[in-house]
Amino acid sequence: MKKLITGISVLLMMCFICHATAFGALSDEDASCVDEVPDCADGYSKEDYLYCPDEDISIISGDVADADLAFTAASNGYDTIEFTIPDTQCEVYLTGIKDDIRDRVTQTITGLYQRGMDFNLTEEFIDAEKTREPDDDDNMCWAASTANVLRYTGWGFEAGFATEDDIFEDFIRNFENKTGSANHALAWFFNGLDLARDAYQYYGSHGHFAKVKNYPRSGGYLKDYPFDSYVERIDMTGRNSGAGGMKIIYELLHRGYGVVLNTDVYLDGRYRTGHSVTCWGMIVDNQYPDTEKEHYRYILISNSDSDQVSGMDRRKAKNIVSAYRLSPFKMGGEDSFSFNFDVRQMGIISDIVALAPYIAGPPVETDPDATRDRLNTVDFLSSEILLTDSPDSEESKNHFEIGENVFYGFVLKNMSSVPFEGRLPYEFILKDENDHVVKTIKDKNVIVDICSDDDIVWVFGTPFKALKGGTYTLTLTWNPNHSINEAFFFNNTQSATFSVGEPYLTGDVDNDGVISVVDSLYIRRMLAQIETNLDHDKKAKKRGDVDSSGHIDLTDATMIEYYCVRLRLKMGVHVNERAYY
Repeated sequence: MKKLITGISVLLMMCFICHATAFGALSDEDASCVDEVPDCADGYSKEDYLYCPDEDISIISGDVADADLAFTAASNGYDTIEFTIPDTQCEVYLTGIKDDIRDRVTQTITGLYQRGMDFNLTEEFIDAEKTREPDDDDNMCWAASTANVLRYTGWGFEAGFATEDDIFEDFIRNFENKTGSANHALAWFFNGLDLARDAYQYYGSHGHFAKVKNYPRSGGYLKDYPFDSYVERIDMTGRNSGAGGMKIIYELLHRGYGVVLNTDVYLDGRYRTGHSVTCWGMIVDNQYPDTEKEHYRYILISNSDSDQVSGMDRRKAKNIVSAYRLSPFKMGGEDSFSFNFDVRQMGIISDIVALAPYIAGPPVETDPDATRDRLNTVDFLSSEILLTDSPDSEESKNHFEIGENVFYGFVLKNMSSVPFEGRLPYEFILKDENDHVVKTIKDKNVIVDICSDDDIVWVFGTPFKALKGGTYTLTLTWNPNHSINEAFFFNNTQSATFSVGEPYLTGDVDNDGVISVVDSLYIRRMLAQIETNLDHDKKAKKRGDVDSSGHIDLTDATMIEYYCVRLRLKMGVHVNERAYY
């Protein structure tokens, strides 16, 4: 057995975002307009375009008669707009809107986008705003963004709050006006935790983070729901960098998540501060596949600094969603995207915090023995099951070749304010695709020493061997008999699915290792029942089924051809990806 303690700093885990008082719109002299030619727009000369980052236009008429419009109601009760801008391959996705404004918003976006500007939309969006009052909320962009996503996802209503401004003001009353993060705010809102205080207690160096004023007698509005079961924290500069990270944001928005976007802000090329905003959508260019950076054109956000009002009534502020042009950004080891808040200030996307939507019957603690008190009771969370081909690896895999050893392990987190040291029971159950038990590992213990909000990585030295081809599910349960008192028990179990088989490339019909129009030709000949040299290769059709429909058809041939000429593939189509028979 190999034990690997990551020792991840709470500073990194919490992704704290600070915000300086002066961040906001620059003076009129500083915010001069510059010429910019838009992508995906035809029929205009360069002189027709003026790029004005601070221009605020509520409604502009736009020709949307030929637009491909789709309006969908999100599960949280808000509408979503999806449409293609006329005469382009650019697709708009915007969520968090009300039904009665979608036509106006569609026209506004169409008109302004074709003029090539970064632009603002002023409507009844979800947009908690700061005020201009000193020492009130100037460092609390993270709290405003969290209030937005709590309102949007429905968790705010479940906790008894009517609007994002009500939630934001509750954060202001209960937190210091200092650096913070959405994860920090959600931990307190759901479970009454103060991650900044825990960080200071155990690491001794984080006193400048916003702590809860009335601790522990505040927050905890949703104590049956451990906040981390509904929150995704994703670094946008590492493993999920570049186009891959933007694709994750796009998919989370489509699933109804509220997304807080954290940025590093540079003023005239020098780092200035961090700033949190709320992401509501994107404009993407379907001339390029979603795996390429050129696919992602604009980010649609609300910003708590966009219309700060004088006095204490933040409800007088305009509710604004801004569209900013995205640019691929690389510096050192970072690979992300940037956009310009104005002509001098650039934001680089660093990470996101995404909150799942509240739906009827979400996972919730039902065991009467669970204390639901993370302040005074330890709480173990199975964060990840590791499946690797080596005991020295921490990079998890989903597919293994026949004959390859499958090593297994886990990432364990302590989500409470209470450290734990001792023996922790666990069990593993491995089942095949027919739900037959292949192997059971029970009545085992690991010795752990884990602080608050820390994690431990383990990889066991004894693998699963000689697994037959097929699909398997490995389920891990911590503390299966509840011998250790915990705040929550339902989050102790986690499953991971993996396959064992012979590898191949999707779309490589002739199995020559290269995706080409020849592969498409083979499919067309098979469909026409024209004899080929692959007629006796029973796996050829499997390789050609790129849309996973269970058979080959003209869609598969067309998608392979699309791939060869770099056109966008349909959702659910996979070409030139490693798969297993």
